[in-house]
Amino acid sequence: MSVYARLVQLGYQGVEAGIYPDRQIYKKIRDAADGLVIAMLAEVERQTRRRPELAQGRSDTRNWKLGDPELMHELRRAALHLEDFGRLPVPPPGVIDPTGDPLLRDAFREAGPGKLSHLIRHAESSGIYVPLMFPRAFWMEEPGLSVGSAPGLLLETEKLAGILANEEPSSPWLEAADFLSGIREACKASVATGLTVELYYEKGISSAGEV
Repeated sequence: MSVYARLVQLGYQGVEAGIYPDRQIYKKIRDAADGLVIAMLAEVERQTRRRPELAQGRSDTRNWKLGDPELMHELRRAALHLEDFGRLPVPPPGVIDPTGDPLLRDAFREAGPGKLSHLIRHAESSGIYVPLMFPRAFWMEEPGLSVGSAPGLLLETEKLAGILANEEPSSPWLEAADFLSGIREACKASVATGLTVELYYEKGISSAGEV
């Protein structure tokens, strides 16, 4: 498991000293890990008005290759159209820039909590999803981290996942459907294990790795 994965793991018992031969390096990383988790939990508590309950999870290195992170914009556009009009948007993916869709532009600009927060207000190729329920995804200035709720994302995308699952193999929505299926599987694993999902971009492919 990477050092970064240890920094974002919830319900952890602290950074393991044994993997750091240098005591000063270990202390620096441990303090950073503790500070990050405390700050993250403080924001969740602020949103929910109750102390988050954590479950200690075992280390896990499963990985889901999702595809082009730009597909997240197509999923956002599709989810908004499904919610407002009861159907997938026209034209389909690959025809227009999805970020130019008026519904998506308005959702990005909303000052309030907004709808579909964990899908729309989260970074598409970086950041984490944690196994805690809270209303709105948020950004931590230090260390520059986008944080969303794994169970929240599952709830927000349940209807969209059902619609996309019924698309034909030749559908232009197929890549977006595969992307959504992958990130939902990662978030389901997060909820089941109490571990955090990290989104990252590597060699042109966005992946969600459960850590």
